[in-house]
Amino acid sequence: MTQLAEHHAQARFVQLSAGGVAVLDATPTGASRDTALLVPGHTGSKEDFAPILDPLREAGYRTVALDLPGQYQSPGPEDRGAYTVEWLAQVVTQLADTLSDEPVHLLGHSFGGLVARAAVLAAPGRYRSLVLLASGPCGLDGGLRARLAELGRLVPQGVPAIYEELERLRPPGEPVPEPEVAGFLRARFLASSLAGYLGMGDAITSEPDRVDALRDSGVPTLVCFGESDNAWLPDNPGPNLNAGLRAGFFLRPFTETSRGAPRAPVGALRRPWPDRSPQGRRRRGTAPAVERCRRPRRSTPFPPVRRPADRDRRRR
Repeated sequence: MTQLAEHHAQARFVQLSAGGVAVLDATPTGASRDTALLVPGHTGSKEDFAPILDPLREAGYRTVALDLPGQYQSPGPEDRGAYTVEWLAQVVTQLADTLSDEPVHLLGHSFGGLVARAAVLAAPGRYRSLVLLASGPCGLDGGLRARLAELGRLVPQGVPAIYEELERLRPPGEPVPEPEVAGFLRARFLASSLAGYLGMGDAITSEPDRVDALRDSGVPTLVCFGESDNAWLPDNPGPNLNAGLRAGFFLRPFTETSRGAPRAPVGALRRPWPDRSPQGRRRRGTAPAVERCRRPRRSTPFPPVRRPADRDRRRR
């Protein structure tokens, strides 16, 4: 399962008022339940979601993954300061507006989770649910923040020098990608905007904790982490990596592939997505649910949204 996994999504370019974005659009062959929009992380791209496009499509969801402005095939501003979380969130919502008149499901991976959260906070009625995949409550701190700052010294030498340093700093034990995948990762990084890389790096280290606001938005939310996540993992012993993380219920049955491509079971990601088929409505109603997967060792102000069947059992 890699960024080069086969899929049936159509590659296309969507023109928005904020600029154009490249997307992979996987449309179900039969009736569509809902639309899901997938947002990649810092230095990522729409291809990071290649392994899950077809499974979600086969489950009946129209699934669209995008390159954020400045990533890979989406052009972006030359101004480093333009790449704020709020502006990127506006781009995401503009894209959502082109996909469906109905609210859509939103998933954000890593930095894309911060962007997706901002999109939900700015327009909660636009989104049916939010999945935060290997993301966090606020900006990075600690060692990863220091690493981003250290990479900044290579800016005068250009994007290739930054990429080579990232390869040199590959964490011990991280899988080495196959040559074809490694070639794609390098080509993607070199094709991305330097201003975008720097601006998103600024954003990922400066984002405030907005968990309370997300809780108050009322949008059903699921927080997922993988066993190899090294940034905001809830039980990471680092002093600041998880500062302020108070959201949701945690699911940890998956890993990440090299360079952050999410490898997660589709059933896990779909937990807050209702089954809108006739069989699903008869079985459990239409209310979205944030299912309880595993309690963290701290308070959890995001309660699960109770399904009608749960309420009926309690009455009995």
